[in-house]
Amino acid sequence: MGSTKFIVLINILIISYAQITPYQYNLNHQRKLELDLNETILIGFDNYTEERKDKTTNLNFNTYYMMKSNITCDKFNITEIFKNSFNISSKIYSNSTKFENKDFICYIDSNSNFKYKIKDNTNYDYFVIYTCKTTLNSIFHPKKINLTTNLSEIDFISNYVKKKEVSPFALAMQSELIKLKNIIIFHISECYFSDCCSFKFLKEAKIIQSNRDYFKIRGRIPDICEQNNNDISGEFESQNIRLIVMNNDRPAEVQCKGYCDKSKENDLYYYYLETTSINPEINSSLQYAIANFTTKNKTIMLDFDNYNNSWIYKSQNLFKKTTGGLSTGGIIAIVIPCFLILLGVSILTYLVTKKSRPIPSPHMKNMENNNTIGVASSEAVVPK
Repeated sequence: MGSTKFIVLINILIISYAQITPYQYNLNHQRKLELDLNETILIGFDNYTEERKDKTTNLNFNTYYMMKSNITCDKFNITEIFKNSFNISSKIYSNSTKFENKDFICYIDSNSNFKYKIKDNTNYDYFVIYTCKTTLNSIFHPKKINLTTNLSEIDFISNYVKKKEVSPFALAMQSELIKLKNIIIFHISECYFSDCCSFKFLKEAKIIQSNRDYFKIRGRIPDICEQNNNDISGEFESQNIRLIVMNNDRPAEVQCKGYCDKSKENDLYYYYLETTSINPEINSSLQYAIANFTTKNKTIMLDFDNYNNSWIYKSQNLFKKTTGGLSTGGIIAIVIPCFLILLGVSILTYLVTKKSRPIPSPHMKNMENNNTIGVASSEAVVPK
C-alpha cells in the first residue's frame, strides 16, 4: 500500500512540473501569425503645447497613426477609412491630488495628412495625423496628464482593417504626455516631399543576441547602409539613442547605439541597434518600439516580420537565433521533468523487484530455545 501511495505522489509531482512554466506561457500566449498587410498602428504622440489666454488654458498634442496596406494611394481616399474625429478621455493634474476629467477632441489635420511615405517593394505606408485639443476654464500649469482611454479601443477607423496595434511608445507616453512639451518626435511631413526624411523604419528587424540587460538588433533601413554609403549612413549613426519600451507593462528607457556594419553571414551591410551602459532587464515585445536620437533630429521605429520574434524575456539567454538551438530556460524545462520521470521509474522498478523477506522455518524459529547451541556434540549425548 505504501509503495502505491509513493508512486501516485511521484506522478503528481511530474504532472505538476510538466504544466506550462511562465516562460512557456509567454511563448504560447504571445504567439501570433505573421503580420497582416492591412493593419493600423497608433505609433505615438508628440508636440504637446499649452496656450493661456484670458482665463482659459488650451492644451494640444498630435496623435499619429500608420496603416500598412497593399492598397496603392490612387485607389481610395484615406478619409474613407479614418474618421474625421474621435475623443480621448484624460485626467489633468494641477498637483498630486487635484485633477480635472477632460476629453481631448482629436480631428484630422488636413494640412498634415500624408497618404504614403516611401514605396518599399509593393507596399505603401499611410500616415494620418490627428490634432487633439481641450480647454481648461482656469489658468494653471498642468503637472501631469494621464490619457485614461484604452488606446487599443479608440474608435477612429472603419471595419476594413483587420488589426489595431498600439506601439510601446504610445503606451509609455500615455501618462507622460507633459514630457513631450514642444518636442516633435515624428517628422513624417518631410517624408511626403523627400526620400531623405528623419523618420525611418528598421525593416526586417531581428534580435540576433540577447543576454539579461544586453541585446543587439539587426535590420534594414531603406537607403541606409546600402552599399555602405557613408554620406547617408552617417546621419543615422549615433552613440546616444533612447529606445522607449514597455517593461512588464511599465514604461522604460533603454540606452543604445546605432551603426552600419557588414554581416559575417552574407557580407551585406545592415543597420545595428545595440544596447550600451546599464539598462534594466527587459521582459516585453519590441515590435513598433521607437528609437529616438537624443542629439540628432532622427527617429527609428522597429518593424519585425514576425511578432513572436520581437520578444525579449527577462533572464533569458538568447544567442544567435540562426543556430536554431534551445535557450537555457528551454533546456531546463525539458531536463528536469525527464529527470523526475527517470527517478520515478527507478523507484517503481526497485519496489516491484524487491524480494520479500523469507519466512523463517519452524526449526529456525525455535533455535533460541534449543539448549544445544554452542555445546559440543559429545556433551549433548552424555547423560548426567
